[in-house]
Amino acid sequence: MAEVATPARSARWPIVSWFTVPACSEPQPPFKDYANRTRSSSVRAVQLTDGDRIRGLLATYCRLIDAGDFAGVGALMAHAVLKTEDGTVIATGADEVERLYAGLVKLHDDGTPGTQHVVANAIFDEPGVDGTVTVTSTYLVLQALPDVPLQPIVTGTYVDRFETGEGGLRFAERRFGIGRSGRLEHHLTITP
Repeated sequence: MAEVATPARSARWPIVSWFTVPACSEPQPPFKDYANRTRSSSVRAVQLTDGDRIRGLLATYCRLIDAGDFAGVGALMAHAVLKTEDGTVIATGADEVERLYAGLVKLHDDGTPGTQHVVANAIFDEPGVDGTVTVTSTYLVLQALPDVPLQPIVTGTYVDRFETGEGGLRFAERRFGIGRSGRLEHHLTITP
């Protein structure tokens, strides 16, 4: 394997004045012989925890809603009950969840709500005796449109309960709480 010498970025660091980077002789397809590469001693398989899987479900929700994919949100929440912060049921199952979002969230010329949802500060409760896990997280929704500059429009709290079903972990319940809000007229069909 050929190596290419690369100069350091700054003379202020004399100890690291040169280092070598392996050079590829020809490009390789990214997934060529993937199964054998993951078994090598230099590559370890990633072991996901239930926490990783739950964070993945939270991120999937963000990506679907930001894409304006309400059917996808419905499918993700197919086994869930959506509630307000005080426990009032607002949707149950895939069809109701899809209709809720389609009636509540405005889509713009590009077919999206023009948003970026961020979920952070996830706090995991100990699993319940029934095996469910409750996760409380903070959300922030940013929005930018051709005639609206990038701005935060709403923050709040999700309290999600996850259960294990066919195919692994899934949403069982979501409670929405609104914290602070800005200009929502370009995002929602109602004013909370």
